[in-house]
Order: sequence, then C-alpha cells, then structure tokens
Amino acid sequence: MNTNCKEPDKIEAIDLTSIARDSSVLSALMARLSNQTRKGIEKYGSAVQATDLTPRQWIEHLQDEMVDSLVYLECLKQSMPDAAGTYLSGNELRRTSDDIIHEQRRTLHDAYYGIDSCIGEPFRGTV
Repeated sequence: MNTNCKEPDKIEAIDLTSIARDSSVLSALMARLSNQTRKGIEKYGSAVQATDLTPRQWIEHLQDEMVDSLVYLECLKQSMPDAAGTYLSGNELRRTSDDIIHEQRRTLHDAYYGIDSCIGEPFRGTV
C-alpha cells in the first residue's frame, strides 16, 4: 500500500445549520443531501456506506452518474441561447459535447489514478 497518501486534515466541526441560514447555496445543498439520504434509507434500509460496493462497482456507479449528468448538461445547453441571444448550431453542440466528454474522461482518469496511488497494486487487480 502506498504510504504517500496523506490523511485528510482534521478540522473542527462547524454548525452548518446556522451558516446555511445566510447562504442559499449551502441551504440548498444541505436540503438536497438530506432528501437524497432519506430516499436512500427508504429504498435500501440504511444510509450509504463505503463498504456497500467494491471499488470497481463504485467506479461503474460514478460512470453511470456522469453519463446522466452529460445528458442533463446537453439538454440545458440546447435550451439556452448564447450571449448574442442565438441558440447553438448542430456543429457547435457536437463540439461542446465532445469537450464535455473529454473533460469527464479526464476526471475519471484522475479519479482512478488518485485512488490507485493510495490503494496500490492490489487495487489494480480488482478493477
């Protein structure tokens, strides 16, 4: 196992509820997390645990989620005019979609090799 992975810095807990009162962004994120956790508990009987899936299953799950996010982004992009008030043409949509796919692939690559460098050689055999 690679010992170069450092432990996340320990920080003092803060009261997000009081901070969220002044931040619509934090408030919305907390509500979304709470709602998703509730739905997961209703569906699966418990909150998500790191041991629920194998590393390969977590990666596959993330890939599925990222593909879904690409679909949502593409729908939004096609429904929004550019700064001049015109909508993107087919070629522009294709180019922009390719850019997003490239970025998602780079993110998956970085995530995999980040995990791999922390877990080490035994992880490679499980993926």
